[in-house]
Amino acid sequence: MEALEVTGRSGRTVTPETGTADPHAVASLSVHDLELWRGDYCVCTDLAATVRPGQLLHLRGGNGAGKTSLIRVLAGLALPEAGEVHLGAASARHDATAYRAAICYVGHTDGVKRELTPVENLRLAACLSLKRARRGPESALERVGLGAHMNRVCGELSAGQRRRTALARLLVTEVAIWFLDEPLVSLDRTAAALVEELIREHLDRGGIVVLATHQPIELAGLDVVAIDLPQGGGLC
Repeated sequence: MEALEVTGRSGRTVTPETGTADPHAVASLSVHDLELWRGDYCVCTDLAATVRPGQLLHLRGGNGAGKTSLIRVLAGLALPEAGEVHLGAASARHDATAYRAAICYVGHTDGVKRELTPVENLRLAACLSLKRARRGPESALERVGLGAHMNRVCGELSAGQRRRTALARLLVTEVAIWFLDEPLVSLDRTAAALVEELIREHLDRGGIVVLATHQPIELAGLDVVAIDLPQGGGLC
């Protein structure tokens, strides 16, 4: 299988870092010798990289390349065949509670309870988070353009409105790292531009974003580390 390429913002191939994360950069995301299979398909092997505060990790590849499988491992929601993922000193495998307390994951499915309203969904998300943000659910929904719909049952909302509800979870938790799997699904251009704006704001605050998408998204001017997942399967 073709080797993975890890590239920086300039487009040049960079040497992925190995070893433990810098103990002073507690929000750095580090990946060490990761091997991941999806059935008999090899997503990656010997993958190593470090993403520092203010950087975006972009997982790139076509449909079926394994972006969702890899982002779930990086978010601590699934285990790889080999290797480790750390956020600062916290290991996704061995310190799951501390690791997950520092992240917010929005998957390619919305994860919205349709029998609840958007504001009720966000109140639930805030209660489950160990690190609530100062912004409340109502304010978060206003920011994503759902102020007029926050008290409607989610089952009555459009797909795009439910997607906005899911993305508003990012605003009711105060975490260092966002994991976004196909965040632009079902969104119109105005909402997509809002997602781009939220990403830039989070990075400006020193956060980290891990992004998996095959849709066009504006990343110009951002400090991007890219991982290209070759497609074609076979043995690593």
